[in-house]
Amino acid sequence: MHKVRVAAVVAVVALAITGCASGPTTPGPNDGSSLHFDIKATIVVDDAGIQPQTLQVRVGDAISVVNHGTKDHGLASDTIDTGTLRPGESTTVFFTETGTIDVRDRADLSHTARIEVAAAASS
Repeated sequence: MHKVRVAAVVAVVALAITGCASGPTTPGPNDGSSLHFDIKATIVVDDAGIQPQTLQVRVGDAISVVNHGTKDHGLASDTIDTGTLRPGESTTVFFTETGTIDVRDRADLSHTARIEVAAAASS
């Protein structure tokens, strides 16, 4: 009888550990869907380039990056990578540090723009 109880306790503990140690999960399509960012500006990437050429924002601001082109585009820099945006797709970029960010179109490296990030406005 004692061996049966020990086996039952070991089985319950093993199940509990397995349930708690499920490991990392893969992000899903709705991850972040409850987040809301107040978009302060929009950068348009298309077949002709990036507009505006210079954008001024503040730490804590979010911008929208929209592909209005006929082919895949996206922004890349040392600190920003929107990934590939198909025609009509957009994404949000949130700024956490001051500085100047020189971005380029992932599809055409000759298309460039500059984002100047200033300190957050004091309240």
